[in-house]
Amino acid sequence: MRNWTYLLLLFMVVSCDDDGEFSLPATPYDIKAVRVSESSAIISWEDSTATAGDYRILRAVNTSAYEQLITVPKGTLSYSDDDITAEATYSYRITFVDQNGNSSEYSEVATVNRLQNSQMSSFTIPDKNVGDSPFAITAPTTLNPSPITYTSSNEQVAKIGGNVITVMGAGTAIITASQPMTFGYTSASSTANFTVHP
Repeated sequence: MRNWTYLLLLFMVVSCDDDGEFSLPATPYDIKAVRVSESSAIISWEDSTATAGDYRILRAVNTSAYEQLITVPKGTLSYSDDDITAEATYSYRITFVDQNGNSSEYSEVATVNRLQNSQMSSFTIPDKNVGDSPFAITAPTTLNPSPITYTSSNEQVAKIGGNVITVMGAGTAIITASQPMTFGYTSASSTANFTVHP
């Protein structure tokens, strides 16, 4: 009885090829996971099987156990996981399940690492008067090594080129310093009020 149970279990997890030999479906390979934003990652893979079936994508968060994330049909070679956070590390692996319910071995693991906080500081811009010369912004501090870009909320008061403000006229403007998510750091922004006196 035990031998029959073993054979039944074996039949459930393998399929028969054209030569009459049992074999597992081909395993998805070349799996990649790339974080494209703080809340989204793209998982992609390749497949060499012509068998009909579905892919099952499994995900582990930090050190948790793998759980099935989603099933996608054969012919799909990428998936966007739009339910992630900057503070966690995500690991993915994929298995192929044919139309008879036979599963391939798991693919290799692809990982999206957590992001470090950029910790951009506040910054200030001194008041100026109409007619004052262009001046450079004293940049906020940040752990993110990517360049800081600046924008002005009112270009009739302050126009920005690079990190230099040109005084255009009297009034107020909000100057925003920004960095994108890059180099393993979160995106960041900080604002400063700027006043030009007549």
